[in-house]
Amino acid sequence: MRRRAQSDAEGAQGGAAWAYPTLTLKWAERYYASERDLAGAMPADIEELERGKQP
Repeated sequence: MRRRAQSDAEGAQGGAAWAYPTLTLKWAERYYASERDLAGAMPADIEELERGKQP
């Protein structure tokens, strides 16, 4: 979804009428990148929890 938002944002550049949709797509790209990073950190958190450590 992040890659799709990035691609759409790149395709929407180049016109004043697309300024706000482009901004929204940029936000979506950041949102999905953040979601990906948070999900990627979860296995390490689970591993710590299983070793008896609190996150």
